[in-house]
Amino acid sequence: MTASRGPRLRRLAAWPLLFAAFVRTWTPTPAAFAAPRTVQGSEVRSLQSSVWAPRASRLPRRATVGVQPVLAPGSEGPTWWDARNSASPVVLPPADGAGESKWRMWYYGRAGTLWARGAEAFLPTGRVGTACSEDGISWSRVNGPLSGGACFDPSSEDGAFDNVHVGVGDVVRLPNGTLWMYYFGGGEEEVMPGKPGLKMQIGLAASGDGGLSWERLKGGEPILPAGEPGSFDALFVAWPRVLQPWETASVTGIPDGKWYMSYHTAQFGEGGMKWSAGAAFSDDGVAWEKAPGPVLGPSDGADLWDAQGVGVRSVAPLGDGKLAMLYEAVDAQGDHAVGLAESSDGVKWLRQEVPGASAPGGPVFAKGASGSWDSRVVGTPYVVRPTEAGGAWRLYYVGESTAKKGMSIGLAETSELRSGWRKVGGVPPAPPSGG
Repeated sequence: MTASRGPRLRRLAAWPLLFAAFVRTWTPTPAAFAAPRTVQGSEVRSLQSSVWAPRASRLPRRATVGVQPVLAPGSEGPTWWDARNSASPVVLPPADGAGESKWRMWYYGRAGTLWARGAEAFLPTGRVGTACSEDGISWSRVNGPLSGGACFDPSSEDGAFDNVHVGVGDVVRLPNGTLWMYYFGGGEEEVMPGKPGLKMQIGLAASGDGGLSWERLKGGEPILPAGEPGSFDALFVAWPRVLQPWETASVTGIPDGKWYMSYHTAQFGEGGMKWSAGAAFSDDGVAWEKAPGPVLGPSDGADLWDAQGVGVRSVAPLGDGKLAMLYEAVDAQGDHAVGLAESSDGVKWLRQEVPGASAPGGPVFAKGASGSWDSRVVGTPYVVRPTEAGGAWRLYYVGESTAKKGMSIGLAETSELRSGWRKVGGVPPAPPSGG
């Protein structure tokens, strides 16, 4: 790849949401974003791994006016691991029959403008941390065992594929209670001159203490590498979403016993950077085989809302033999939104008709009105199925205001994936007295 592609990298850095210009100078203050109080790691470790420190909710459960993020950076102070941005949430509700009462979140972020090894950051990735909640709406950061309260860091090994930055893609709970984190990371190898960290690949880590500390599996090697030169995913593979066999069992076109992974990548071509989703299958969640070619890419038509392709997505079984995919996309003007596709095998995806939308796929969810905390952009969807009969679908996402820099995490709910998404939150609590 030649140095002449520098301008293309700048376009990459501007879209999708994950490549926004996070290297802009910004010093967060308590007044900029109020964040929940910190839960000390000692509180967590003194309890069973399934019980995370309690805290009463201080956010109205069904607020619709003045809705704020459910987790935002800044008020823990400049030394906290995500002082600059909090991004890309992965959420697990309490497990049925496991005696658990807490919702759990893992997300990535960083405190400054540099990644590990002095590399200049062009993504909001860097480190991974965790938070807990009584209701999935009001969240408390958990003070992890690493510096600044993080729970997972880039590898310290020279030559490791993930020794510059990492991000969480998904977390799954195994039948024995162990948690597996499917993460992605980039190393020092430069596929563009002067830009370490761009060649991202997917790794796997395990936790036996409820997700507070993690150990890399497979010797720290990637479980899903970037493709061979000339393949659609040669640049990187990242942001994995994973379904276990008990989740894919209801999907008619996926063989029994198979794990399913959705990921995405990008390619240079006419019209700039284009994004597409890939898929892979596994018998054990560790060794994966990719499906041929992209499974969902840009829409046909330069004026469509998802003309530049498919970025971060979230996949969930519908229970009717199909999978639903909520995916982040962008139009030619750089406007972000979230759309809907369905598939009966995880490979052939069909954009869905959405009430009131002018094109297949949607969008079903878009940025907020002027003055709202997510008025500039929304993205990185993570969907949680209803936890009880008649309950709501939940969409955790990332947004940013036109008035305040820095990514925050929001929440929306609906009873119907195609429409009716309503943002949930409230006036944030006062900043903690210490951090």
